[in-house]
Amino acid sequence: SEDGRAIWCLRIGNPRASQKFLINGGIHAREWLNCLMLTYKSEEILREYVDYKSALRGKCVYIVPMINPDGVTISQSGFDSIRNPKLRKICKKSKSPARTWKGNARGVNLNFNLPAGWNPKGKAKKADGLTYPGKKAVSEKETKVMTKFVNSISGWKASLNYHSTGS
Repeated sequence: SEDGRAIWCLRIGNPRASQKFLINGGIHAREWLNCLMLTYKSEEILREYVDYKSALRGKCVYIVPMINPDGVTISQSGFDSIRNPKLRKICKKSKSPARTWKGNARGVNLNFNLPAGWNPKGKAKKADGLTYPGKKAVSEKETKVMTKFVNSISGWKASLNYHSTGS
């Protein structure tokens, strides 16, 4: 991430399976409950694997519970939880409260920074933690990591991104 946090991925199933599925969450900082839900569900699948084994035959599920670890940290612990002083300054300058923050540590809404349909029209022109799409598509470390990961795997059947509007 921009502030040096890891973005984790759990793989359940055979990576050579013909059908691959991506499930992710935590792209918006204030939607951190989705990260917990995905982690809990992953744990359940692994603990009860015997019950899921036939459903997972011929499939591989990749779970990225938290795409935006810096933003989640901001939402839960405030701007002072950002270690890099330059990033912390960007966040504090934005005037958006940490509790309702959606962006990463550079104030970019990662959902708007993805390469598919990137369009800054109608969005903030500078870092605000809510609607700023970044200077260009895939300008952020988090979206670079996810784009590289998705493009490195062939055979995707479907993708599911959990959102919860922060509630």
